[in-house]
Amino acid sequence: MNRSGVWSGASMRTKILVPFVLIFAFSILLGTSYFIHVVSGMTASNIERELHNLSRIVSEDLSRQEQRIIFHAQSMAETKKLADQTLNTSQVRLLQIQELQALQSEKIRFLGIYSKDLTRDDPLYPLVKKGLRGIRVTALIETRRQEGVLLNLVGAAPVPDEDGVHDVILLGTVLDHDFLQDIRTRTGAEIALFDGQGRAVAGTAGDLAEIRKVFETAWAQPGPPVNSGLNDRSLKSIEISGRPYKAVLVPLMVNDQRAGAMALMAPTSAFASALRLLMIEAVVYAACIIVGMSLLYLLVVRGITTPLKALEGAS
Repeated sequence: MNRSGVWSGASMRTKILVPFVLIFAFSILLGTSYFIHVVSGMTASNIERELHNLSRIVSEDLSRQEQRIIFHAQSMAETKKLADQTLNTSQVRLLQIQELQALQSEKIRFLGIYSKDLTRDDPLYPLVKKGLRGIRVTALIETRRQEGVLLNLVGAAPVPDEDGVHDVILLGTVLDHDFLQDIRTRTGAEIALFDGQGRAVAGTAGDLAEIRKVFETAWAQPGPPVNSGLNDRSLKSIEISGRPYKAVLVPLMVNDQRAGAMALMAPTSAFASALRLLMIEAVVYAACIIVGMSLLYLLVVRGITTPLKALEGAS
């Protein structure tokens, strides 16, 4: 009879404890899952906000570089006019040296003084033609080298003269890996640059061919004929050289005209590691709560069932 009472008490405790543990565990796990879901959403939102802020910063950087180029081009055009009028005195030569030093500090190259001797197939011809009309203008010019296509942000300024414009000053900045790497150092974002045809011409993350392939898969082709990739400002999850990124495409604007596209990429490996650690911590925390509450509840149930067992034994 005593053995039967023992089993009866244990069975009663089990019947009370098991449903409680199951309900409590389900509630804790449901709350943990919701917490992780909320944190994941906040993380994705933070990445999106960070990328859009970076896109604004990088666009402003390029716009300021465009303004610097046209400013220095106009300044050198005025100095050239002064040199022509004063027969190139030592003061003017000193001024020209100072201007060249200023160009070097701002990653601007002196491309030369051009006149009407350019052929129509020269990529600089449209700029020089506008400059000879007295127009200051900037444009994105493609040049081909052994390493591939390079994009150059070029500015043209006419050299004023009494009988019209005969010369044009051209300055430019090569938008190559080194230029993008400088932006990456300041912003922390990986950058890829696409020309008007959707070709990846420079980047800081991985091989250019791989970048082109990844972005063609994630978006419509960034360049013509559909040009739809440039209009898609949504975030995409991509992977380059085995590293996960969140990426956004930003139109590359030069002289208020679309000239290509920039891709800004934020690595998500750190966020993923932090999220995994958070999930582990949440699961361990939930398990500890379940075990602790189960033990506490077991003690309470035992305190209730023990007197009942004693009464049952006495009867």
